Amino acid sequence: MAEIVGLGASRIVLSVELTTDEMIAVSAPWSGSGFDAIIYGRPEGMTIEHCVLSAAFDREPTTCRDLCVRDHPDVGLTDPAGYSFSVATDSACRNRLLHSRPIEASEFVPRLWRAGLRSYRLLFNVRHERVGDLTRSYRAFRDAIDAGSRPVGSPRELVRSAFTRGHFARAV
Repeated sequence: MAEIVGLGASRIVLSVELTTDEMIAVSAPWSGSGFDAIIYGRPEGMTIEHCVLSAAFDREPTTCRDLCVRDHPDVGLTDPAGYSFSVATDSACRNRLLHSRPIEASEFVPRLWRAGLRSYRLLFNVRHERVGDLTRSYRAFRDAIDAGSRPVGSPRELVRSAFTRGHFARAV
């Protein structure tokens, strides 16, 4: 962290591939100060340099921008187990394969809070997410922890069973 701060960074976002224990260990020398944890959302699983849509529709990647922006805004790939992975596109025709389910880590926030981590990030990168409801729920959850009270309700109630704990609970 000292080297990164020396280069001008003021905050560091902890990797979604770290467990809760690893996040706490990495941030411990600074008592969690200056670190952010992603506690909700669909992180990128991989970047695909070859445009999935241009291949599917036999188009040239440099001329097919209408496919992903206008004609097919909700693109996904389904694996053999039946999980659907959203595909986000960018202006350079790269495709970003997002996790099939959002990370929902509210159950780990109290422990991260006790370790000094006070900044949390929510990723909203697929259509039809309940951005306002989820943001309000996480804010109320965080404010209750900050006040030393037990949170009433949980953001998890909004996502029901359609989530993953990511690597928070165990390394994969």
